[in-house]
Amino acid sequence: MTGQASAGPATSATLLDRIRDLKNQQDWERFIAIYGPFLARFLRRRGLTHDDALDVVQETFVTLIDHIGDFRYDPEKRFRGWLATVALRKAWRYLDRKGREPVGGGGTTHQAIVEGIPGRDGDEQAERLEAVLDRVRAEVPPLEWDVFRLTVLEDVDSKAAAEQLHIEIGYLYVCRSRVKRVLRRILEQGDE
Repeated sequence: MTGQASAGPATSATLLDRIRDLKNQQDWERFIAIYGPFLARFLRRRGLTHDDALDVVQETFVTLIDHIGDFRYDPEKRFRGWLATVALRKAWRYLDRKGREPVGGGGTTHQAIVEGIPGRDGDEQAERLEAVLDRVRAEVPPLEWDVFRLTVLEDVDSKAAAEQLHIEIGYLYVCRSRVKRVLRRILEQGDE
C-alpha cells in the first residue's frame, strides 16, 4: 500500500504468489516467520492464552494451505486484515470446541467493532467491516487513518506507533479519537 506506514514488512505479492507452490519450503518459512508472530500477537490481545494462540495460528495456516491455490492477492485490499479475520474466526471455533471464552484483557476494540456490525454470520460481518472501514478511511486524513490502522486494527503499541509515524504520543491519541468518532458516526448511520 503506497504511502502508508506498516507494522512490519509490506505484503509481498511475489511471496504470496510463490507460496502457492506448497513445496517451496523456503518461502513458506519466510511467510510463517512474518505472519506467525503477527497473528499470535493479534490473538493474544483478544484474550487467547499463548498456547491457544499458537494452536489457532497453526489452524489458520492449515486453512491457508488448503485454499492458497484459489487465493488471488488484490493489492487494493488489506492482506493482514483478511488474514487476521480468518484467524479470529478460527479462534471462535477453537474456543467453542474447547468450551471456553477468551481470558480477556485489552485489544477488544476490533472485536467490539466487528460485533457492532449487523450481519447474519462471520463472513457477512467481515465484508461489512471492510465496507465500514473503507468509508472511515475515505473520510479521515491519511495520518489519522495510519494511527487507527496501526493501534486498533494491527494492535501496535501506541508508543511504537507514534515513533513509527514520527508523531508525539499525545497527538496519536487525538488522531485515534477522531477516527473512532467518525467510525461511531458511520456505524450509527448504518446503511443510509
